Amino acid sequence: MAPAIRLKVGDKVSVKGLDAFNIDWLRTNYARNWQNVRFDGVVGALVDGKWQIDFDDGETQTLTRNKVRYESRPASSGLLADTLVEVASSDDEDGADAAETPAVYDDSSDEPSDDERAPHPPFEAEHERVGGAHVPATMEGWVRDDGFPFDQRAKAGFDDDNGPKLRNFPDFQDAGLFQFALHFLPVGFMSELADTMTAAAKRKFEMDGDANCRNFQVTLDDVYQWIGVWIYILAFPQAGDVRDTYWKEPAGGYGPRHRLADILRLGGNGDKTQFWFRRMQTVLEFPHKPGSPSSDPFIRVRHFWDSLRKASLLCCC
Repeated sequence: MAPAIRLKVGDKVSVKGLDAFNIDWLRTNYARNWQNVRFDGVVGALVDGKWQIDFDDGETQTLTRNKVRYESRPASSGLLADTLVEVASSDDEDGADAAETPAVYDDSSDEPSDDERAPHPPFEAEHERVGGAHVPATMEGWVRDDGFPFDQRAKAGFDDDNGPKLRNFPDFQDAGLFQFALHFLPVGFMSELADTMTAAAKRKFEMDGDANCRNFQVTLDDVYQWIGVWIYILAFPQAGDVRDTYWKEPAGGYGPRHRLADILRLGGNGDKTQFWFRRMQTVLEFPHKPGSPSSDPFIRVRHFWDSLRKASLLCCC
């Protein structure tokens, strides 16, 4: 068997569903091909000899190399491959001492060999402080700066005491993007929004006879997913009607495959098709701020704006 490709952080890979997810969930959501369905992901880290795979829907699994199929690797300058080394295990079959040898990448196969040994994680540049700012280390004249902290103010010479600070957010260093989003969102208002949209759907059915709104319920999770779809559309703009384009397969099989319906279904709150997206647009209605006079020209968005402002003031100082 040809040697397996040595994985690196950032590699695009795929994993068989049976190796990573619950069988009952697979049977429910992929009835026709649950035994063979594969999921795309990216190598996130090497953890105790296993590979952490970050899937497109935000899920993470740590798997052995033989459960992961290499798909592709982002283009690089070649420096990373030159600096990556494979450390032979000290308990080799022949009992040889551990030694460092250049890693070999063989694209002839993506199936693991029986004696595969995972390489060290990729080289990460160290940083030093010069005049209060972080300066990336250099190597052979090439500056690697992708390990720079997310707070880019330090590049401009600001120290840690400048700028706004997060409040009421313990352990934010370990939080994910969704936790950060929730910290800045007025969660109470979002719950009101879900109730208001549900009431609007009921009214459209009873008064306008819109059969599509019969028993249409909007939950808080639905609101978050709907907002997430709009953010996705902004991040990956594509020509066409947004109510259809991001759910349909590309004509002729050529073009981007967004697979939003499959990803949103993983939230566990029902199917989310283009028809759901259309209904959410149809019943969108913001709750009014209690006590607002009917003469307020911004009555439709006043509560939304004030809630966002209040949430921001509670989050930062």
